[in-house]
Amino acid sequence: MTVAHPYRYPMAFRRQFDRLESLVPGITDRTMDAGASDDFLEREMNGTTPEEIATQSQRLRHLERLISDWLVDGETTYQSQVNTEGADDLTMGAADAPARVSYIAFDQDPRLELSGLNGGRVEGVYMREIEFDGKPSVEFTFVCDERGWGNMESCFFADAVKVGARIGVGVIPLDEETTVAQAAERFACDPVLREAPALDVALASAVHFSTDRFWRTFGR
Repeated sequence: MTVAHPYRYPMAFRRQFDRLESLVPGITDRTMDAGASDDFLEREMNGTTPEEIATQSQRLRHLERLISDWLVDGETTYQSQVNTEGADDLTMGAADAPARVSYIAFDQDPRLELSGLNGGRVEGVYMREIEFDGKPSVEFTFVCDERGWGNMESCFFADAVKVGARIGVGVIPLDEETTVAQAAERFACDPVLREAPALDVALASAVHFSTDRFWRTFGR
């Protein structure tokens, strides 16, 4: 059974950091210079550019803050079917916004598979109400499952970061008419997720879930 993303993420990176520490003690401690060689650092980058690492690391920091807030808010988790009905209208009202950071895991569905990543799929989404550009909005953070999660204790650091940062983040303002296509264009995504039809399917499903009176019944 797959461990849900909010629990798998910290466990997986703990295994990766333990691997790094076993090779260069102190390397994960930002307050000290562990003296890692240039050759070692180059191997751990595994062909990934510093710019790519910077972008992916920013996404990881977003995830870590989000998971921390999810824990504080009570680890609110739901299970949702895939449902793309009403994809031409993603208008969300105030009652459709979750009262706390919530994680929605999607049921297994071939429409969520990532065509550019063998064995990968969109597995769930974190949702929370935020203010964006001065407007009440809902933030969506889509996360993926893939085979790389099973190798976090043995892969290069850059590969671990790439797996963890395979996310898509975007915002839908409340009471603003939009469609799946329009909303998805504004998402900041990993390239594999950006090119996959699964993102549109997951976005439509997440909005359908939230507008189906669910928060109003159970989430407040």
